[in-house]
Amino acid sequence: FVSTDEAAKKDVLDAKLDKVGLAGRADVRTFPNVGWDVAPFLVGFAREIAACDVLLRLHSKRSLHLPPGQGDAWRGLLCGTLAGSRARADRILRMFARDPGLGMIAPPLLPAYADSLRPGSNLAAMRRLLAGHGAALTAQTPIDYPMGSMFWCRSRALAPWLGLDFADFAPTSQANRDGDLAHALERLFFFGCALEGLGFARLPASGETGA
Repeated sequence: FVSTDEAAKKDVLDAKLDKVGLAGRADVRTFPNVGWDVAPFLVGFAREIAACDVLLRLHSKRSLHLPPGQGDAWRGLLCGTLAGSRARADRILRMFARDPGLGMIAPPLLPAYADSLRPGSNLAAMRRLLAGHGAALTAQTPIDYPMGSMFWCRSRALAPWLGLDFADFAPTSQANRDGDLAHALERLFFFGCALEGLGFARLPASGETGA
């Protein structure tokens, strides 16, 4: 399942997928350009998420606000550790098969962001979302989250965040690079695991899982 925001982009994606023999297996859809990468995922593919057992979530991750080269390095770290090879994907799937209580597997943190695990300007939106599930959050609550919004997970881990609408999200723009609903949800993915009675794990930078 692939999302984009324009019909012309969809045509390009369809052609590329056809070229590599995936046209019959891929579903490319256009959605409003709101909520960064999070709204197309949680809203646009909500029904497909709910129908999955385990899924891999990736996105293009441009990160134009970072210094030159750092965004590319981060994207490579995220995609490489989660899906750098068939063997790596197989090891991760075996982790889920062995542990029914495992809800999400996240990539390693970018070293430059290792000290950035905090709600920040997203606190108010995070608190509103958690209040609907009877959970509380303060500015002092220690948090962890899959920074970059890429991960493997059981669909059940996302259940608390399904049911939103595109109208709930702000337009995707540099003016909304933090403090909006999309970035609040990014910081709540591990909370979703806890709300569903599931655990989470983080891959080492090497991508090895020990499996």
